[in-house]
Amino acid sequence: MGRSPAREVMMRELRGSRWLSPIALPLLIAACATPDPLSVLPSARERMIAQISDDGSKFFEFNREHVADSRRRERGPLPEEVLTRRVEDVLAETGYCRDGFFELYRQSVSGGLTLRGECREGASEADRMAFPDGGVIYARDP
Repeated sequence: MGRSPAREVMMRELRGSRWLSPIALPLLIAACATPDPLSVLPSARERMIAQISDDGSKFFEFNREHVADSRRRERGPLPEEVLTRRVEDVLAETGYCRDGFFELYRQSVSGGLTLRGECREGASEADRMAFPDGGVIYARDP
């Protein structure tokens, strides 16, 4: 696992001192022990559905349905920025919204999430062939 820039700065500062202050040591331990939020996502079924309108506007709907996993302790709803990052990662993986997206709405209910968005760019002919209207462009089952 790579180190974050904040960890690198902290390590550089600590190397310059001869001892660790009682405040710096717990902070260093906490920073090193904090996992990447996306690496500890609760088990979930994920689907992304494409919608390309006649005028070339590209929309998508991302659905995430939590699945109980007896081996992992579920931590409740994920912070909004983690969910947004997950959608960004799926869009990058699929190549659907190449220039980013506008979030149109987000609905979070017990056991799941739906996020609807519109791509910043319009659909090309290649997009229309690669991403059929109403087609599932990403699916993941735990």
